[in-house]
Amino acid sequence: MRFAKRGDSTGWHRHAYDYVVIPQFDGTLEIDLGNGERTTAKMRSGVPYYREIGIEHDVISANDFECAFVEVELLESRSS
Repeated sequence: MRFAKRGDSTGWHRHAYDYVVIPQFDGTLEIDLGNGERTTAKMRSGVPYYREIGIEHDVISANDFECAFVEVELLESRSS
């Protein structure tokens, strides 16, 4: 995913699988969870983080520069 400028977003979505995000920048993303709830996430380039299948959300760039992350969905079930 690539954000060209502050305010760009992924759009509302729901993950069908667990996933890992690998930021390609140092900065901040805002996560809109709906119902007026919004959190911030500090990103460090190359430092991945894991998330389980989750609720619907929208990820928004809070940076004044172009930034990107790689997202890897884990297609195997955890029970395998």
